[in-house]
Amino acid sequence: MNSVNTQSKIKVGVVGARGYSGQELCRLLTQHSHVELAAIFYNEGKPFTLWSQFPEIQRLAKTLNKTEPKSLDLASFLSSSEKLDVVFLATPNEVSMELAEKFLKRDISVIDLSGIFRLNQVKPEVSQSLYSKYYSLEHTHRAQLEQARYGLHPFNARQIQTLKSAKPFLVANPGCYVTSVLMAIIPLLQAGLIDEQSIIVDAKSGASGAGKKANENLLFSELFADFYPYKVFQHQHVPEMEMYLEVFSKQKTKVVFTPHLLPVFRGILSTCYLKWSRAAEGLSVDERKLSVKKAYAAAFDSYSLVEYGDMKEMQKKISVKAIANTCLTSIGYEMDADNLIVFSALDNLLKGAASQAVENLNCIYGFPQSESLV
Repeated sequence: MNSVNTQSKIKVGVVGARGYSGQELCRLLTQHSHVELAAIFYNEGKPFTLWSQFPEIQRLAKTLNKTEPKSLDLASFLSSSEKLDVVFLATPNEVSMELAEKFLKRDISVIDLSGIFRLNQVKPEVSQSLYSKYYSLEHTHRAQLEQARYGLHPFNARQIQTLKSAKPFLVANPGCYVTSVLMAIIPLLQAGLIDEQSIIVDAKSGASGAGKKANENLLFSELFADFYPYKVFQHQHVPEMEMYLEVFSKQKTKVVFTPHLLPVFRGILSTCYLKWSRAAEGLSVDERKLSVKKAYAAAFDSYSLVEYGDMKEMQKKISVKAIANTCLTSIGYEMDADNLIVFSALDNLLKGAASQAVENLNCIYGFPQSESLV
């Protein structure tokens, strides 16, 4: 790990502080011991101040003797000499694509929460096709796409640690659904326990995953007491799942993924239906149970932000209510002779977005793994 300089704080800013993930970022950064949340940005002549928008953050900041961050006009800042160390982009894909380059040119590092810099593990023509199909846009910033490093913790921690010496850096924060699935499945693939071509994921998310934009289907009167699938075979997280399952397990996978919208504000619960690998088929039930436990132990026993076990242990923890407002991932599993079912629960706004972004900051600068996250 990099050593922590306790004499000076990392100066950071947030673009998109009004959004759900941006609000969580501001809260976590406000309570961070080694960070100064120095600025939030507005655009198009619509200034706002963090404390007036979010009084709960004001109360937290006053308790910690923290000052309110400046509210800065984005265009004016980008043309000024004022500097930050890192900017978090909690912005839509097309906005992040344009802004990342501008901050990087000013020697300001970027941690991006959108999906626009994630799909860079394939040839340029393939990634362009994926962005066109799943994001409905043309990726016009190839250099930044190639520069970006995928920040999935704990699996990519070693590569992320090296970025401080490569400043300015660009981190692509993983998708929320993707994080829940990768956390559950990567250890099993790495241990050779499951068939990489038979992965079925049935996932449910709270409405905050869609952001604050005004959609009719997200109105309270429309969503209340309802529950339905969406983007079947079209969800933008599918290529990201398959891409990074292969990156971290060295196996080419096939994922059938169906997301559903729950009538709750936050949380994700992904149920992963898996088939045993040929190697695992030769094991007894007790041997399989031990092998699954060992696989998760190998992946997570030095990582404090996950809890796992069989469903006898995890039953009360595998729920959106139990995981909400935490930075954890909860993983439970059950099995029979033919199948392994894994349940993965997390808060889509925290481990699925803001807290994982702060994990990336902590990792790069050598701060404690769970700093500001507990």
